Amino acid sequence: MTGAGEPERLTGVPVSQNLFPLLGIQPQLGRIFTAGECQGDLPVVILSGGFWRTRLASDPHIVGRTLTLNDRAVTVIGVMPSSFDFSSVFAPGSRIDLFVPLPLTAEVDREGNTLSMIGRLKPRRHAAASAGGSQPAQRTDSYPA
Repeated sequence: MTGAGEPERLTGVPVSQNLFPLLGIQPQLGRIFTAGECQGDLPVVILSGGFWRTRLASDPHIVGRTLTLNDRAVTVIGVMPSSFDFSSVFAPGSRIDLFVPLPLTAEVDREGNTLSMIGRLKPRRHAAASAGGSQPAQRTDSYPA
């Protein structure tokens, strides 16, 4: 990140627009990604609560402001609550500073990306009972060379 004090290397995580609702998490400020933002290359970010607090002094007016990441202007659309510690569950030992939209498009799929999947159990359903039918996801179609 440049343009706000000393340059700093940040760690961002690409996420789909439904991750936060799936987890039952609402931003402390602003909003989550829209489906449209996850379909294109739109320059928006959601900040982690820790990054917002330590690097941006908990600026209550940060939503709508522009930051420069990788020489590109991006607009802050939200701030996750500090109680949402993404890294402790999904990336232990890592520091997560921000979230960017994950464009789930055919073009991205062609690049052979690796995705992590998260799901929720139905109410009153136990993990052991649900694990029996799970299998790794695999592509069955191919693209022309």
